Amino acid sequence: MAVAAFCVALGSRTGGQAERVEAFFEEVRKTRDARAVVSGRLRRRERLPGFGHPLSAKGDPRAKLLLEMTADAYPRSPPTIAMQSMVRAVETFASEL
Repeated sequence: MAVAAFCVALGSRTGGQAERVEAFFEEVRKTRDARAVVSGRLRRRERLPGFGHPLSAKGDPRAKLLLEMTADAYPRSPPTIAMQSMVRAVETFASEL
């Protein structure tokens, strides 16, 4: 999570988002249903912190690399599994971002 928070904390347009990203991640982790969390946020017209930024419309290549490295190093870690689930859920609803 610290790596993802670092990625969103950089730059004037993305600064200050770390807490929102962490809250989003914790919601996914606690419910264990990333798809429902993402769907619910989109239904309420809430943003998905860490996703859909206009400067990184196709995703941030730094984040992709860091997430891959984390998954390689900790493939069975509950936070890694939750993050992968969250990314897949967001990709499912990408057309709605």
